[in-house]
Amino acid sequence: MHSVALPRAKLRRLSKRLVHGRVHERHQDIDHLLKIVCISDTHNHQPELSAGDLLLHAGDLTEWGSFDEIQKQLRWLSSQPHEHKVIIAGNHDTLFDSAFLEANEDRFPVGPGKIVKDLNFGNVTYLQDEAILLKFEKTGRTVKVYGSPWTPKYVNSAFQYSRDSDFWKSKIPLDTDILLTHGPPFGHLDGFKRSGCMDLAQAIEQCRPRLVVFGHIHVGRGRELVQYNALRIMHEDIERGTRGWLSIPLMLMLFAWSYVVSLFGLSDKVTELINAAVLSEGNEPSAGAIVTRI
Repeated sequence: MHSVALPRAKLRRLSKRLVHGRVHERHQDIDHLLKIVCISDTHNHQPELSAGDLLLHAGDLTEWGSFDEIQKQLRWLSSQPHEHKVIIAGNHDTLFDSAFLEANEDRFPVGPGKIVKDLNFGNVTYLQDEAILLKFEKTGRTVKVYGSPWTPKYVNSAFQYSRDSDFWKSKIPLDTDILLTHGPPFGHLDGFKRSGCMDLAQAIEQCRPRLVVFGHIHVGRGRELVQYNALRIMHEDIERGTRGWLSIPLMLMLFAWSYVVSLFGLSDKVTELINAAVLSEGNEPSAGAIVTRI
């Protein structure tokens, strides 16, 4: 059987080799690092979680998004020992998307006393296209978290936008420390089919948060360190199909320059990306939380 080469495959492979290995671990320049516990796509499951300073859930708490399902997950999250707990919804958490419920009232009926304002969030913070400043008493640190539940449309589900819309333009504050989205950016932990959003990838390049946590594409679970320097951005453009072979000579020069800069102990700001999906592609529990420190 002959393998099928994707268009521009050789160009993408060469570009990837040039950026591979040019990312260094973050400099531990902060005395009091925050321990962050990341989960996503629990779909009613409640995995055992390690202690930490901040607990993040990147959506799809539930399977059907009913009031009772969501309330059960909120009680579980609220019982965790973390100083702060921040969540967003996912496309399965339909109760949070009022426009979707109104358009699908026959499929997702919501009875009296069963709407979002009736939920008991306990000590859990819910974000929907908004940011919050979190102060940590133990370390004295303050971080800005921005959360948004939206993903590109593929089935009739909650919080979805058209792929041809410029949804993420000027949406994420530039001073964001932690970005919490349900779906992944294109080309980063988004599965073999590259199911991530190109517009989200470009938005992350612009604001360059220290940490980006998402889920949605279960098979993409994992973590990645990225330095959004000129070399990396050219590679991202090649992956998106907006640059061609003429970029390679310039990438070679940028590669050499990044090596020289690293010899002097200098480096660009590093962003850690985490796909924290807990369930496997078949919706079976396959892993627990991913823990990081910033």
